[in-house]
Amino acid sequence: MTTPVALASFLAALRRRNRAVPMPAAEALLLIASGVDNIPALQQAMRDPEGKPLPPATVNRLISLLRGRARYKQGRWVESPFTLLDVRPHPHRRGLQLQLSDAGQQLISSYFGSYNCTSNLGGELSTCDEKSQ
Repeated sequence: MTTPVALASFLAALRRRNRAVPMPAAEALLLIASGVDNIPALQQAMRDPEGKPLPPATVNRLISLLRGRARYKQGRWVESPFTLLDVRPHPHRRGLQLQLSDAGQQLISSYFGSYNCTSNLGGELSTCDEKSQ
């Protein structure tokens, strides 16, 4: 079980990358680490305060941030300090498959241990079995 100290240390590790990380980005990263592997499933897992799925543009911005892609904001490019996600064409559905990069796997396992995560094909949250360490 994850302790509050481990969670706080994880959030601090994200923050130390020369940029404050939005809380939804940390949430998205943890959901992807737990097996959510596509944008529609991530939208459903991340709901707004009224219980509605997050808009696609919001989820795409979070994915771009976690992938390390720069974005254009107020007339200038803002670089992302992260390279925590990789994407590829999804083998079972339209769109992209989201997965942790090597750096993302290392970060997650540093604070939460190693997990064997496999998402199911329906896009629901997966079951992750903790590996013995």
